Amino acid sequence: MLTVPTPCCCHKRVFGNHFMMIEICLKRARQLITLSACFGCLLIYIDSYGQTPNHSTLRPMRDVLETAYQRAPERIDANGRRAVIQAKYQQFQDFFSGPSSAKLAQREGSRSGPNQASETEWVLSAPLWHLRQRHEGIQLTEFEQSVAQLWELLTRLQLLKAIRDVHRNLLLTEAEVEISRANAKAYQSLLEDVERRVLAGDLAPADKLAAQSSVLEALSKVKESEQVLQNHSNAWFQLTGSHERPEVENFHQQPELRLDQHIAWQYSQAQIALAERSLAFISEFRQEKPIANVGLRQEKSSSNSHQSIMASITVPIGGESKQRSLIAEARAQRDLRVGEHLRLERQLHAEFERTVRNAENAKVLLAIEQERATVLHQRSTLVEKAFAAGEASLPTLLLALSQTRAVQTQVSRRAVELRLSMAQLSQAAGVLP
Repeated sequence: MLTVPTPCCCHKRVFGNHFMMIEICLKRARQLITLSACFGCLLIYIDSYGQTPNHSTLRPMRDVLETAYQRAPERIDANGRRAVIQAKYQQFQDFFSGPSSAKLAQREGSRSGPNQASETEWVLSAPLWHLRQRHEGIQLTEFEQSVAQLWELLTRLQLLKAIRDVHRNLLLTEAEVEISRANAKAYQSLLEDVERRVLAGDLAPADKLAAQSSVLEALSKVKESEQVLQNHSNAWFQLTGSHERPEVENFHQQPELRLDQHIAWQYSQAQIALAERSLAFISEFRQEKPIANVGLRQEKSSSNSHQSIMASITVPIGGESKQRSLIAEARAQRDLRVGEHLRLERQLHAEFERTVRNAENAKVLLAIEQERATVLHQRSTLVEKAFAAGEASLPTLLLALSQTRAVQTQVSRRAVELRLSMAQLSQAAGVLP
């Protein structure tokens, strides 16, 4: 508790304005003590709130991917695709190509004649397969199953990219949070030193305000970075269903782009093959099916009765225009798949080359930023010594510290990007963990 004796009236009359200056200094001293206490409480609050979680439990990336896939809507879509293909496979397994139908007809003769007659007819009709259509259809659906499996792998690869992007944002933001907290503590220490020197008369009150402004700016950056970190943490939990982080992916050698091993390229190639098989299937087999008819006819009269068994096949005639439209549609679908495949090849090459350049640039940029950080740290150290000796102004020191903190942030970002560069190369190469 700071206790200062209050001057009496006679002293005020004797010394005049000197005591007025003393009272002003005491008032400013009390304000400085109050502000210091407030900034101290703010820093304690920063230390206790929004701490970056210590992720002691790390999981392999493939486990994180599997957990995220089980809760992803793509898994439901994959189950639906498998169910549709299985239904088509069961359809080709049936002996008939569609549902059967039954017909019952009754005919009565004239009531006025002496020989009244009646006729009853039962007919069962069932659509048949064209020759080899059932066998070719089974093979086509089996190939569709293999294409659907590649599609599931492709969705996993796309989900893996989303996981890696969110993980990268988390690492970058965590580094920014740590640096911003360290900056806030450093500026608070500087503010305390400035306050002491203002009380001693070495610095002007304006310098104290400048130091306070720097502390408030640092505190604002802490809160902003913590909010961004919380948003990325929520996005990570929504995507993976867990707060656990993946282990650092280790690669024995730099991934290389091999199109025949890229999942997206394999899926695109399989789509072309499926479109060609579908075109051949539609071109060879008509959509209309022949129908087998088997029936029983019974004729009755007053004198006798007669029964007969009938069998016939109904063959569709005509319909070439509809068949040509189906063939043209299948051919257009095949050509579209070919065009998409060629575009995909160009995109995969461009993406991999861009990722390789980014990985190489990450190494160079990290080395440059580290050297720049060393230079700025040495400069800020010299400026701090000059400021302590009264040879440098506070704005010069604040500028030097600001530049040093900024380059430290860049070094942290470059280090994270270099750390994840191999994983990004693996992603561009289309390889699952």
